[in-house]
Amino acid sequence: MLISPSTWFSFRGWVPVPLLVAQVSLAGPGSGNWVFFGAFLLLGEAIRLWAAGVIGRQYRTRGSEVGSLATGGPYGHVRNPLYIGNTFQWVGLGGFSGPLWALAWLLCAVGLYRSIVPWEEQQVRAAWPLEFERWSREVPAWIPRVRAYGERGTRFSLAQALRSERSTLLVWLGVVALLALT
Repeated sequence: MLISPSTWFSFRGWVPVPLLVAQVSLAGPGSGNWVFFGAFLLLGEAIRLWAAGVIGRQYRTRGSEVGSLATGGPYGHVRNPLYIGNTFQWVGLGGFSGPLWALAWLLCAVGLYRSIVPWEEQQVRAAWPLEFERWSREVPAWIPRVRAYGERGTRFSLAQALRSERSTLLVWLGVVALLALT
């Protein structure tokens, strides 16, 4: 592999920028897709807000440091709720310019997360070996399970979620405005 998973992880927030530039400069917004794909964007952000409201700012790291192991809330249903939320957002963003752009964004997400998730899980497994093994046996990586695993009383903080997601929300508002104006 040319670029290591830890490098992809460190720059994961910048990976979609070239695709966004290509979409804005080549496609602009499509017609008739705003409501349907806007729902993807909103669903993705709702998932991200739920996850951020449980895990806090510890997911905003660029390196290999590991915080506490979150196993409740969305993490009791699926191991990667933030990345699933991102994927919904990216597909929604692409869909504003048409289904082929939505597919391009989906492929970008799959490629990125196939690279970094195994590396990230290796870091978490090293920090929380017994807890991670138990949790990862019960909770799927990508397809959510209906019955929750973990703490029943996991605290969710909307204030913490909004504080953690404020930059993401501002970026999305800017990107949607940019697409609407092109």
